[in-house]
Amino acid sequence: MHQQPFCLSLCDQPTTTMPPVTLPMGDHTAAAAPSKPSGKLFPALGPCQPSNVFLLAGEAKACTSAHKIDLVLGAYRGADGKPWVLPAVAQAEAIVAKQLSAGELNYEYLPISGLPAFCKHAVRLVLGSDNQAFLDSRAQGLQCLSGTGSLRVAFEFLARLASGDADSDSPRNIFISNPSWGNHINLAEAAGLRVQRYRYFDADTCGVDEQGLLEDLEAAPLGSVVVLQPCAHNPTGVDPTLEQWCKIADVCSRRQLFPVFDIAYQGLASGDLDTDAEPVRLFERLGLGFFVCQSMSKNFGLYAERTGCLTVVAPTASEASLVVEHCKTLARTLWSNPPHRGARIVATILSDPELEAEWRDNVRTMAARIRQMRVLFHDSLVAAGSTLDWSHVLKQSGMFSFTGISAENCRRLKHEAQIFMLESGRVNVCAITPDNVGLLAHGIHRVLSSTEAVTATADEVDLPSLAVGTPSTAGLLAVAS
Repeated sequence: MHQQPFCLSLCDQPTTTMPPVTLPMGDHTAAAAPSKPSGKLFPALGPCQPSNVFLLAGEAKACTSAHKIDLVLGAYRGADGKPWVLPAVAQAEAIVAKQLSAGELNYEYLPISGLPAFCKHAVRLVLGSDNQAFLDSRAQGLQCLSGTGSLRVAFEFLARLASGDADSDSPRNIFISNPSWGNHINLAEAAGLRVQRYRYFDADTCGVDEQGLLEDLEAAPLGSVVVLQPCAHNPTGVDPTLEQWCKIADVCSRRQLFPVFDIAYQGLASGDLDTDAEPVRLFERLGLGFFVCQSMSKNFGLYAERTGCLTVVAPTASEASLVVEHCKTLARTLWSNPPHRGARIVATILSDPELEAEWRDNVRTMAARIRQMRVLFHDSLVAAGSTLDWSHVLKQSGMFSFTGISAENCRRLKHEAQIFMLESGRVNVCAITPDNVGLLAHGIHRVLSSTEAVTATADEVDLPSLAVGTPSTAGLLAVAS
C-alpha cells in the first residue's frame, strides 16, 4: 500500500461555533444541593509508572542523611557540589535584561521557527563556521524545547514519511543503541515509530561493541532511522573512535539509513566543541543527509530554560527549507511558539566573539573538572582497597560513568550507605567532589567486597590523602590518552 504524501497544512483549522445554551425558566434563587460524584471520572485509567530516574532523584532529595551522595541526574556541579551559573551566561543574561529595560526587546511571540539568530548560531556551533552546508543554507535549524523537544519533532516528522518499503504501511523502524538514554524509546514510541535496538556496549572490554553495532546496522531494513550520540554517550560514557565513525557512516550510506544525531554534551567530552562535533561533520562531508538534535542545557547550563535546536542537513537549501516548514507545523501542535529567554542568552553569547571565547573557556573548565573527578574516583577506589579493575572509569568521557555495579548492589548502596545512583550503575561524575569521594569509594568497596551492611559514616572513613587530594599523574595521563 502506498502511503499518502507527507503534507501538513500551515493554516489553523477554523473554530467550530457552539450553539447557544437555553436555560430552563423558573426560580433560581435557591442553590441546588451539590450532588456527590459517583464512580470514577476515568474508569479505564490504570496506574501510572513514574520515571525511574526522577523517582530516584526524589528519593535522594528527600533523604535527610548528612552524608548522602546524589549521583542520579545528569547536571553539572562545581567542586562545592552546587549548580554553576556560567560567567558568560550571567553576562549575557545581564545584557538581555538591560535590553528589555530599555525597550529594545519585548515579550512578543517568537516565530514558530524560533529566534533566527539563535538558530543560525546553533547550526554554526555543530557544523562549524566554514562548513559548506552551513554557508549554502543546506543546513537549517528550528528552535525547540531543548533536546527532548528536538527529538520529538524529528521523530514525528520521520514517522509520517514512507518507510522505504512501498508495499508496507507498517511503522517505520528506528534503531536505538543498547543501552541508551531512556527517553529515546519513550519519544520514538510516542511518535509511532517501531523501536529496534542495536548493540553498542561491550561489557567485557567496557568499550564499544564495534562488531555487534555494525552487524545490527547492516541488518537494519532499508530506510530505517538510527539514533547516534556523537560524544559523551549517555549512559555509558563510551564513544566510537573516528575510524569507527567512518565505518558507521559507510553502513548508513549503503543501507540508506537516516541518522538522527542527539548531541546533548558538545564540549563536555574532550573540552573542545569542535572535536566533539567531528562525527556530525564527518557525515556531512561524506554527503549524507541527517537531523541533529541539540540541547543547550549542559554546555550553557540552561537546564530550566529548555533551549535546543533541531537542524536538518539536506542536499539543497530548498529541501532544507521545506523540511523546516513541515517541522514548524508539528511544533505548532506541541508548543506553538518557543520561549525566548534561553535562546536570547545563547544568541547573545555566540554573536559576540569575546563573550563566545569566554563561554568556550567555561566549557573547558567544566570538562577539565569532569576529567579530574574521574581520576579522583578511580584513585579513591584503589586507595579504599578495591582490587577490581576500574580503568574503564578513566577511559570513558563526558558527564557519566558506567561503573558496572549491578542493580542489586546499587540498591544496597542506597539503603545502606545513602549513595544514590541509577540501577544501571550509571553515575553523574560531576556530582563527585573532593569532599564526598572518600565516603563514596569506601561505600562502593564495602558493598562489592562484602555481604555485610555498610554502616560507616564519613568520620569513620580513613583513606590515604590520595583519595581526597590531587589526582595521580598516572590517572591524568590515562584520561588524556
